[in-house]
Amino acid sequence: MLVSLNWLKDFVELPKNVDGKSLAHDLTLKTAEVDNVIDEGKIYEKMVVGHVLELHKHPHADKFKIAKVSIGKETVQIVCGGENLKEGMYVAVSLPGAKVKWHGEGEYVTLEETKIRGEKSYGMICAGNEIGIEDMRAHGEATGRARRERVPRDRSLQINRAQRDEQSGSASCETKRAYQTTSARDIMDLSSIKQAPGTPLQSLFGKNDIIFEFDNKSLTHRPDLWGHYGIAREIAAITKSKFKPISPKVKIPSTGEKIGLKIEAEDLCPRYCGLIINNIKVEESPDWLKTRLKATGHGTHNNIVDVTNYILAELGQPMHAFDKSYIKKGIVVRRAKKGEKITSLDNKERILSEEMLVIADHEKPVAIAGVMGGENSEINKNTTSIILESANFSASSVRRASTKLGLRTESVQRFEKALDPNLAELAIKRAAELILKICPKAVIAGPITDKGKFNKKPLKINLNYKTIISKIGVEISKKEIMEILKSLEFKVLQKAQGFTVEIPSFRATKDVLFEDDLIEEIARMFGYEKIPPSLPTLPTKLPMENTERFKKHRAREFMSYGLGFDEIYNYSFYGKKDFEKCLMTEKSHLKLLNSLSEEQTHLATSLIPNLLKNLESNTKYFDEIRLYEIGRTYKDTGTLILKI
Repeated sequence: MLVSLNWLKDFVELPKNVDGKSLAHDLTLKTAEVDNVIDEGKIYEKMVVGHVLELHKHPHADKFKIAKVSIGKETVQIVCGGENLKEGMYVAVSLPGAKVKWHGEGEYVTLEETKIRGEKSYGMICAGNEIGIEDMRAHGEATGRARRERVPRDRSLQINRAQRDEQSGSASCETKRAYQTTSARDIMDLSSIKQAPGTPLQSLFGKNDIIFEFDNKSLTHRPDLWGHYGIAREIAAITKSKFKPISPKVKIPSTGEKIGLKIEAEDLCPRYCGLIINNIKVEESPDWLKTRLKATGHGTHNNIVDVTNYILAELGQPMHAFDKSYIKKGIVVRRAKKGEKITSLDNKERILSEEMLVIADHEKPVAIAGVMGGENSEINKNTTSIILESANFSASSVRRASTKLGLRTESVQRFEKALDPNLAELAIKRAAELILKICPKAVIAGPITDKGKFNKKPLKINLNYKTIISKIGVEISKKEIMEILKSLEFKVLQKAQGFTVEIPSFRATKDVLFEDDLIEEIARMFGYEKIPPSLPTLPTKLPMENTERFKKHRAREFMSYGLGFDEIYNYSFYGKKDFEKCLMTEKSHLKLLNSLSEEQTHLATSLIPNLLKNLESNTKYFDEIRLYEIGRTYKDTGTLILKI
């Protein structure tokens, strides 16, 4: 997951001495592993706006031109092969030491001052894709800003491949690009932006952000950290900084048009919020919105869809927007009918099963709940009225549907973590605020339709002080414990033997449920690095001999070393076609309710079907094959349903 430091600063006032690297270090120690810190500004180091003052033919090469380019304090000579280059043009200039991609492909290379066909060249006049700007079109004088496309984050930025001059037999970067002058590789024209020569490209393109790349696996147990808002809250606690809660400044009418909403599957949908917004104009999103989405790895579509993705990245709450004109007689949240079909937004027809939850109108399903919307109600350029959806769905239901359909989305990633139902209301208000900001003529038609049943009573846990000290292993004062818990937004009441702690809803879905969970919170915020290592005090003894494991080991020695067989590790599943080839019947097999594919529909009652498949695939490459497998098989006893 990619997280923007500039975005985080909307919600937390960081101390001046905190930089990207130190913040990543603290987050890794106390919260979740940060895999990478990407300084966007460094990508554009030694890149400036240049003004082409003169342009002459190269004396020794017809395809090259010699340009005199002002880069602010000095004028330099650059050899270039761009066909669209002309005098008076403002261009992007990469100076010696800058890192670029030849033709926009491969790894970044470091530029050096060189000679091209005997003429000195101090740098490179660049095409957009050579510096990571895939689509560079000037907005014009009114805005003074350029449209920007996402800078590809390349971990090979440290590669330093010096250019060789033509005497070494290798062309310089300008030589290489001169032979490919398609429109995609034309010199980038910055003339309409009206920036002075020497202006750093970092400031021109607004590339002053630091991006943190989190390891998703380390966030699995924290549903509150799947958006900038939750991570900012965590950073505020770590750095002891002020956290700035979101409070959408949008007026929701108390009367007006409401969504007809019926929740038939209340066990799978604890909460559903819907809101109608009329007088919408679907168009391209503003630069500030696109910049944030692209910086965090999201594509852009149109202003309405982009707002829902913005909320997902900001709050960690997936949302969806329906074209209201396609919704007949309101919304029904129900289980799918057997064999029911829907064409999802990726233009694929999906066959649904009865355990899947769908969002439907009174005629058809319009979305697979928590997974993906339907093509039959998507936002398009003619949309003028929308239904905003912000809901909470059963984590296990979303995960099962995603697995069975083979469809994994960012919404699934978040819903399967068990989101806070209270987040749905905040998200829909924030989305409405943003839509009104970018669509000034839009009108909220009526109140939020909000239905569902979820436990609103806060969870309280008793915490014993002596237990805390014994489990952490160091003395921590009661005052410090209270400060730690309060910084994480736990409400704490001190008692004689310890504390009573009220868990905030965003940590109470599956994360903090028991006393040990709170002790872990105290330990990580206190600092694991402050806890001195010590040897275990429990008595140790030799484990009992594992006879089954010993027999397997002996069998492997005999088969592999003694007879020269290769051991195979197969899944414990196979398909109907596989066991029928071995004259086995379906009656003797256990069928999976949520199989991953057609090839893995039943639990294996024999190892032979999979071994025969192994033989079949290997006979293409080997004349002689010796295979064996030691594994488990499963028999239908008729007394137990296995949930896998």
